Amino acid sequence: MKKAFIILILIGTLFGCVIKDESIVEDHLNEAVKAESDYIVAIEGHQFFEKDMDFYTFMQKVKNEVNRVNDAESLTGKELEESNQFWEAQNKQYDNINVQLQKMIEIHTMSLLAKEKNYFIPVDKLEAEVKRFNALIAEMPTVQEMIQRYGEKNYKSNIRLYMEESMMRDRIIDDIEKEVWEKKPDASDQEIKFLAKEYYEELYQDHLSQLELEINVR
Repeated sequence: MKKAFIILILIGTLFGCVIKDESIVEDHLNEAVKAESDYIVAIEGHQFFEKDMDFYTFMQKVKNEVNRVNDAESLTGKELEESNQFWEAQNKQYDNINVQLQKMIEIHTMSLLAKEKNYFIPVDKLEAEVKRFNALIAEMPTVQEMIQRYGEKNYKSNIRLYMEESMMRDRIIDDIEKEVWEKKPDASDQEIKFLAKEYYEELYQDHLSQLELEINVR
């Protein structure tokens, strides 16, 4: 099985904020393995299909829409127009298959690292987070329209696994932020976020290099 390494440039939303002058930087895959199989990515033998990548991409766009709606509540005029344009551009980035692959691989890879650290998400905590998220988007007509177009049944059947992996990934982020705060207690929030982002990227690259990664591109 061949390995392919991806350099991922993370965006600000990873750490709970969005830096609006940043854009997702597309990196070309170093190696593309052409195969007849239907799966598009295999990580440590776990196969991901196009429908899996579609859901990861869909959820990223849902999160972008949630952020857009939240921004719109406190903006008017030119600022509102610029905010809407920004989130539209963010969603457009996820129409690119390389960006879609990168996001799915990143979330799954870091959830595997969390498992290696013996982290887990209790069922009640997972259910509470899914319930909280569903309650949040229930009041957003544009998000509900997105779910109806995607398929409510498909959304409900995939949301728990996606949320579990995301929460596991977030445990790693929490660890990094705590470590940065301990090392630099007098640092500004901006510096903490910058350093945490750098540490996360390094950790992600290191762990990814240790995994069996196969990418099948037709």
